[in-house]
Amino acid sequence: SMTPSWSYLINSGNSFITLGAHTLFIFLLCFLFLSNLFFLYMNIVFPSIVEFIYSTHKLPNNFCQNIKYFL
Repeated sequence: SMTPSWSYLINSGNSFITLGAHTLFIFLLCFLFLSNLFFLYMNIVFPSIVEFIYSTHKLPNNFCQNIKYFL
């Protein structure tokens, strides 16, 4: 009567190990995907957004002269 419980424990342990390995693998894939998206965002999307904001909200040329005047 003891043998089925031992085999059940061993089988459940193996399935738990494989489940953990699959979860770790999926987590690693998601992490790599998100890190690639993050680097893509920081290298392409973010500079273009900054450039767009800078080009649309460009400060006038006499801005520094106005600051010097007020100082």
